[in-house]
Amino acid sequence: MITEKLSKEHLLENQVAALQQEDACLKEQLEWFKRQIFGKRSEKVVSPSDDVLFFPGLEPKNEPDLPERLRNSPYEKIT
Repeated sequence: MITEKLSKEHLLENQVAALQQEDACLKEQLEWFKRQIFGKRSEKVVSPSDDVLFFPGLEPKNEPDLPERLRNSPYEKIT
């Protein structure tokens, strides 16, 4: 009976150790995925020279819809 309890205890200790190791591995994977999704690499800037696909009807306009008096303004445009 004592050996049976020790055997079960040993089995449970092994299971706990295996689960702790798996937990640590999963936490490491989660941190890696967080870095991939939310890290600096996920915020890529697309330059205008790249081939950018737009939804039909939502293509960027060359000239903004400004009133005529503002289009011919002598002030320098800020881009």
